[in-house]
Amino acid sequence: MKTTYIRTLGLIGLGAALLMFVGDMCLYGHFGSGNDAISKVVISNESDTSIVVGGFIGPIATILYCLGFLSVYFMISPRSRMLAIVVTGGAVVIMVIGGTYHAMWSIRAFLIKAGLASGDYQGLYTQIKQYTSLFYNTMLAGAGVVSALLLFVVLSGRSLYPRWSAVVNPGILLLLRPLADFVPAPLGAIVSGGYLNLVFVVFFSVTVLVARSTNDTLQTHGT
Repeated sequence: MKTTYIRTLGLIGLGAALLMFVGDMCLYGHFGSGNDAISKVVISNESDTSIVVGGFIGPIATILYCLGFLSVYFMISPRSRMLAIVVTGGAVVIMVIGGTYHAMWSIRAFLIKAGLASGDYQGLYTQIKQYTSLFYNTMLAGAGVVSALLLFVVLSGRSLYPRWSAVVNPGILLLLRPLADFVPAPLGAIVSGGYLNLVFVVFFSVTVLVARSTNDTLQTHGT
């Protein structure tokens, strides 16, 4: 596997992260403070087209994400094919769940627009919110497990990632998520609302960067 292919797959992952971020912004993006990232007032004023596009981006970006994760596979497989399969397979499953959650967000947005998030229909909205949150929480739990395994792989030298790249491990960056709520206006709401996908923008950017220095190692392993 030439580094050109790894960089290409990493760029696809980077594109997926940016595309999903655009989907976030279509659903609830606005200029404001981080602690007001998901504002019902903003969502209620979004156009139907924006909400549909925002949700529909989910499955498309998920496919690209899964292709992007192949770059992770090829960064690990020369040292441990089994670990490469487990980490990449886990990441793909988690992202499918995450993409499903993203697509379902449009339903919540339409309920908010229709005024069903409060009053007599608040119970219905709460049920749907809890149901969609099940996907979100499952995604976060799974991401924690896979990120921990990836951290072990990188720090133990069982991959082509340099050990310093552990600082952009998605799990570590997600632990910093609460700090995004303190980012002031006007960019706070954008950073906080799209934080998860911005994490992968950073991660895939580093993957593309470090892949440049792996060519000799890949050739040594005959890949």
